[in-house]
Amino acid sequence: MSNVSANTQSDLDRRAEEQKVLLHVTEDLIKAGGSSQRDADYFEALDRNKFLWSALRQDVMSRANRLPQDLREQIDQLGRWVEEQTARVLRGESEINSLIVVNRNVIDGLA
Repeated sequence: MSNVSANTQSDLDRRAEEQKVLLHVTEDLIKAGGSSQRDADYFEALDRNKFLWSALRQDVMSRANRLPQDLREQIDQLGRWVEEQTARVLRGESEINSLIVVNRNVIDGLA
């Protein structure tokens, strides 16, 4: 296998893994949002989502990341928005659904 096709397969595998992780975290957010209680599962779902976006931000800002610079900056901005929106959700100023919508859009983009 050539380096080009190996890199392409590696990129596809990584996208599939990112999509899988985002889907799992989003399912947890959906369950948390459907509950009438703000219990431990609710807070854990928000925390996992925030952690995931923090990791995505770190990855895209790494010099080793091969994504185009403008896409990297957009993902970084989205990650910052997720952090701010999570704080608003925790304060009761916003709904968890906004985080779900963003995750779903990114999942669709990775498909």
